[in-house]
Amino acid sequence: MVPTFPYHKRVHDKRTSFQQAKASVLKLRVTNDCAERGVALVEEYNKILTADEEQKQFLILDVKEHRKRYPNVNKTTLGKMKENV
Repeated sequence: MVPTFPYHKRVHDKRTSFQQAKASVLKLRVTNDCAERGVALVEEYNKILTADEEQKQFLILDVKEHRKRYPNVNKTTLGKMKENV
């Protein structure tokens, strides 16, 4: 369902409250928290546990295989993963 607005776009664009809200939204910095956490986790793991380049490459291949097997991470997929173990 598409939301409806009480004002026509041309009128809405001229409203001070809209201009202030628009300015605030345009200043927001968008981040992908999940991706950033994943990158941080791998970087931390690399520093602590894997000094051997061959082991790092094996880990990367293992993660790729896991992503192929479980392309979306939700409760249903995790439940199936638990059943297969």
